[in-house]
Amino acid sequence: VKDLKVAVATQPDRGDTRMALADALTESGQLDEAATVIQEAAKLNIGSQVERTFFWGRLMFRMNRFPEARQAFAAVLSADASEMKHYRALAAASFHCGDTFHAEKVTAGAYRKFPSFERGSNAPDFRVLVLEPMGLDSFTDIGNHPINYVTGNFPAFLPIERITYTHAIADTGCDLNDALDMSQYDVAINNRSVFEQVEARRQAEGYEKWVSELPMPVLNTPAAVSLVTREANAKRFADAKQFTFPRTIRVTHTTDIDATRDHILANLRFPIILRPPHTHVGHGVMLINDEDGLREVFRQNPVSNFYAIDYHDCASPDEMFRRYRLACVGGRLIPDGLRADFKWNVHTWDLSLIHISEPTRRRLESRFG
Repeated sequence: VKDLKVAVATQPDRGDTRMALADALTESGQLDEAATVIQEAAKLNIGSQVERTFFWGRLMFRMNRFPEARQAFAAVLSADASEMKHYRALAAASFHCGDTFHAEKVTAGAYRKFPSFERGSNAPDFRVLVLEPMGLDSFTDIGNHPINYVTGNFPAFLPIERITYTHAIADTGCDLNDALDMSQYDVAINNRSVFEQVEARRQAEGYEKWVSELPMPVLNTPAAVSLVTREANAKRFADAKQFTFPRTIRVTHTTDIDATRDHILANLRFPIILRPPHTHVGHGVMLINDEDGLREVFRQNPVSNFYAIDYHDCASPDEMFRRYRLACVGGRLIPDGLRADFKWNVHTWDLSLIHISEPTRRRLESRFG
């Protein structure tokens, strides 16, 4: 930031320098100052409008103002479809707005235009192959090609210059060895994080065998993922002193509502969370407060599977619920994001209007970490 401020003072008419300063301010968390730099550039008509809009979108994205980021990136891509980063940015913003369908469409367009793109632009120190679960029933319009798409749901805190990523669709029935030179990769990461989805598709055995035969080390192996179901984690951390892990049981309901109710109430007390077994981002999760509500769910779902989870009121003194997302890299916790809302299911994208419209809460989220 200091160096770029000197550069801007020396060459005040260079738009690329001002946008580099805005980007550095954004990455260092000086968000208000970053906004001022971009707004001043627009007022003075320095640099291109496309470039200014792109970096404004990056700022909005960093502040978790995803609808505004999406609007900015859509304008940028409409004006200039020659840059992979414009596709990637819009796909990521749409994903974080909860519009996965649009994210997939943009990603598909990016794949067609840039079939061999990698995230890093320089010669990397380390190459990572990311095994993605996006074949079969999603990303269908890119066909059965197994290689190289970019989406917004991979850890954004990892560096993209020294490390490059090739995202490979690993469940399309294609052999990645036919499409990629496997010898170029230093490590693979299995990004199929909800292994119950793999089991539900009856792919578990074949996928584990295929991964075990890859020529490079594999992080987050399928065998490891299969051991961390919600029920298994509840048992594993039941006696942890550092935090509260809610009691969780797996429930198989086969039309006998009384038997299912008795099984749940023998282990848990109201209120109870019911969650389908292979869901993500809070979709389909329900909070049940009494027996009538429990009966109604199983009446509407006569043959079904759920996790029943002990509900803990974990609201802060300001009555807001918070979800912190962190990564542990080399023993160090790295903050990746914070969501906050007045609703208990803060994990979903369905945030309340008061959350979206209140600047104080937006700043709370954007300054986390």
